[in-house]
Amino acid sequence: MYDSDKSGHLSSYELRSALTSAGYHVNNQVLEGLVLRYGDKEGRIWFDDFIMCAVKLKRSEERRVGKECRSR
Repeated sequence: MYDSDKSGHLSSYELRSALTSAGYHVNNQVLEGLVLRYGDKEGRIWFDDFIMCAVKLKRSEERRVGKECRSR
């Protein structure tokens, strides 16, 4: 669905689209960090790596929301 060129992996553009669709709006710096962390040398994100990336973002969001709730 987000692999618009049917290459079998996600480019940074496709990754942003997939994350936005999932409700994560990341800035360019965060996106670049995710590509560096989860992408290969050419910046391609394979499916397994995308899943790990999405899980990491979800956990980070849950921790952030939890801290906000506790600080009220």
